[in-house]
Amino acid sequence: MSDGLDASLKRETELRKIVLAWLNKKGYKEVEEAFKKEAELNGNEPLEEFAFRRGLENDFCIRNYILQWGMEDTRALRYEECYVELREWILKLLEDLKNELAELLYPLFVHCYLDLMSKQYTAEARDLLAHCRHEHEPEHAEEITCLGNILDGSTLDTNPIAIKYMQTAKAKVYLCHESDKLLTEFLHNRRLNILVRLINQYIDIIIYGSTVHDIAPQMRLKQCEEADSAMIGVKRKPLRWAEVAEESIVRRESRRARAAMQESRS
Repeated sequence: MSDGLDASLKRETELRKIVLAWLNKKGYKEVEEAFKKEAELNGNEPLEEFAFRRGLENDFCIRNYILQWGMEDTRALRYEECYVELREWILKLLEDLKNELAELLYPLFVHCYLDLMSKQYTAEARDLLAHCRHEHEPEHAEEITCLGNILDGSTLDTNPIAIKYMQTAKAKVYLCHESDKLLTEFLHNRRLNILVRLINQYIDIIIYGSTVHDIAPQMRLKQCEEADSAMIGVKRKPLRWAEVAEESIVRRESRRARAAMQESRS
C-alpha cells in the first residue's frame, strides 16, 4: 500500500515539475514562482535539465506528457506484461514487418528495466532481466551484463549503459509508414501506455517510406550507418492518443460508407 502511495506522490511531483517547465519556457516568471511555492518544489535540478531528461524538447511534447498523465498503469508488473505483449504481437507479423519492428524490442527492454530501477522496483527489474535477456544475447551480452550490475536506482548515474540510454542521444529506429501505423494502432488498442511513454521519451522513430519495399533492408541499414537521418526519412512526432482515436474513427466510418455503397449497388 505504501509503495503505491509513494509512486502516486512521485508522479504527482513529476507532473508539477512538467507544468513548471512549461511556465519557465513561456517566460511566465511570476506565475512560475507562485506555482513553485504553492507546489512546494525545490529547485535542486534545473528545469531545462529535467525537461530534457523526460524527453520534453518542445511545447507539443509537454502537452502530450500532460495529456497522457494519469492514463498509465503504474503497477511494476505491468512493464514486463506490456513488453511481452508487444514482442508476441511482433513475432506473429509477416516476415518483413516483423524484422523491422523487432528493432524496437531491445531499446524498449533496456528502458523498461531502467525505468523500473529508477522507481526502485528492484525485484521486478531483475525479474524482467532474468526472463527476457536471452532474447537479446549474444548480440547485446556485454551491455546486458553491465545492466545486471545495477544494484538499485541510486546507482544509475554511475552505470555506463544507463548513462548511454538515459542521458545521451535517443536510440533511432527506422520504420516505414506501414509499420509505424500498425505499431501505433496496436499500442493504442491494447492501451500499452508505458511503452508509448518510453518510445516518446527515449526513441526517435524515423519514417523512411510507405512500405518496407521502398528501400531494400540491406541498403537501409547501410544508409542508417553512413548518412544523417534527415537525409533518409522524417522524424515522427510523439504519439498522442487523441489523434490515434480520431484517425481510427475516420477509417472506420470510411469503411462503413464504402460497404454501404457496395451493398446499395448490389
